[in-house]
Amino acid sequence: MLAMLRLMRPKQWVKNILVLFPLLFSLQLLDVPSILLALLACASFCLASSSVYAFNDIADRKKDRNHPKKCNRPVASGAVSVAAAAILGAILLVCAFVLAFFVSLPFMAVLLAYIVLNGAYSLGLKHVPIIDVLCVAAGFVLRVVAGAVAIDCFVSPWIVLCTFMLTLFLAIQKRAGEIDESDGLQRQSRKSLKFYTTSLLGDFSLIAAGLTIISYSLYTFTVGETVYMMLTIPFVVFGLFRYLMLAKAKAGVEAPDEMLFADKPLLIDVALWIVACALILYLT
Repeated sequence: MLAMLRLMRPKQWVKNILVLFPLLFSLQLLDVPSILLALLACASFCLASSSVYAFNDIADRKKDRNHPKKCNRPVASGAVSVAAAAILGAILLVCAFVLAFFVSLPFMAVLLAYIVLNGAYSLGLKHVPIIDVLCVAAGFVLRVVAGAVAIDCFVSPWIVLCTFMLTLFLAIQKRAGEIDESDGLQRQSRKSLKFYTTSLLGDFSLIAAGLTIISYSLYTFTVGETVYMMLTIPFVVFGLFRYLMLAKAKAGVEAPDEMLFADKPLLIDVALWIVACALILYLT
């Protein structure tokens, strides 16, 4: 049972918090029906993402056995059989769509798009340079869109663009970390790494970071009826700069979420940003 739980990767569910963000920025944080729908949508995405991980581990099990860390994954290590993993993945997927049905049909459509995107990514797009990181970023954008669709609210194009650029930046940083730790076997398992260099990814990340700041700034100029959201821009700038500093100092760090939770200043910055956004949006 513990191996099955590890196969679901519950630690990765933190990424689905993005589904709840439209609840905050649409000023519906105190609306009980909207809260329930958003939580249901978030739970649906958690189940769907775990299903994707299960099928991805099945597809990559042979390559994962040659990886220094991924060889410990439940399917690659033999702790969970291929059949058991497939059954678990199917059950999680069905449960995800059952929950999605109680949210709305448009939400089900976005969830389906997320599943299709991840399926295409696992089956081959992850080996195509540039397309691989664009797919990762698109998956996060779909989370935000899904959260907005779930509570039937408008999503600013600027916040969609900001989400895309921010998660693109993080995906590029993850690839840079993989290159720092990679050997011949790892580069063979992820073919796109053969086309990347540390210098190239550094250029990509700086472009994505700059566009994140610009798109977020434009969002703060247009959101709501107040200009005070501009006061939250320094939190975004600090967070990006702090992350870049840590990435340079800790070469080989692959997972952005691990770096986030391991660094207290970064955690405090994110918490202060959320609090600042809530106070400005709801009290001004």
